[in-house]
Amino acid sequence: MGLRFVGDCSGDSLVVFLGDRRWGACLTLIDMPTAIFTAYTSQGWVIASDGLGGDDFQKDEDVKKVFPLQRTNLAYATIGSVKLFDQQSVLDFGAVLSRAANRLLTKSYSDPHLYLQRLCVPTYNALRKFQKANPSWILKGLKCPDEKGETILIVVLTGYVDGRPVQLRYRLFHEAQKVGSDINPLFAIRSGMGMCHGSEKVWDMLHDRNDPTFSDYKTLLEPSRATLTEAIQSAKNHILVCSDRRAREIDPEKCSKIGGRTQIATIKTDEGFQWVPGFEPIGILRSIP
Repeated sequence: MGLRFVGDCSGDSLVVFLGDRRWGACLTLIDMPTAIFTAYTSQGWVIASDGLGGDDFQKDEDVKKVFPLQRTNLAYATIGSVKLFDQQSVLDFGAVLSRAANRLLTKSYSDPHLYLQRLCVPTYNALRKFQKANPSWILKGLKCPDEKGETILIVVLTGYVDGRPVQLRYRLFHEAQKVGSDINPLFAIRSGMGMCHGSEKVWDMLHDRNDPTFSDYKTLLEPSRATLTEAIQSAKNHILVCSDRRAREIDPEKCSKIGGRTQIATIKTDEGFQWVPGFEPIGILRSIP
């Protein structure tokens, strides 16, 4: 995956651009873009996503893409092919991750790399097992600059371990059909830093101080003193801009499939993971007494 720093209206941000993918019947590759945004402040993390999912035949506007890890100050977001399926078989990485997260409820790790490994390695094992059971399958993925192989799934871990802010990326990929994985930190964390995944074209314009196209979505974050409230507003704008009419004209391939309910949460050392009021998944709201 290509990582690059850009100077933008929200301070220096690490921008991760990856076209989201899944497989349909007969292993047809279908674009399934996702918008994910994170930002770190001295008051805590903000993590946000769009809520649009489904396919050309059935849309779901409340797909959950960010998941809190219970009994920790951590959450993870999924990017890429969350489900692989043909007409007979289904491999649901979301379910694999959920089961792994449940097994971690009684565990405690001071090393975030080890925690992410325990969470995500089951996706590698599941894919290898699936390959053996479906030898005719041809794995596909997204080729990104400076990355070996083709990316299938990315899991971004965000939050705190022992009071230390962390953000790590797990990548599941294949290289000539041989499955591999790696774990890497996304950047040296400091206030005002964050990760963006969505439309490169639109966010390049949003980050350009001299481009007025999306002036109504620009949010100025001073890197050294960004507040949690400002970061929440920036997260909201980064997600919503992708479904703006102008964005869909500029990058129709990605932005036409980004939208639905914007979902935003915070992660603090003292309060843990909390959905921002008004930006919870509808399913979460229905479960609240």
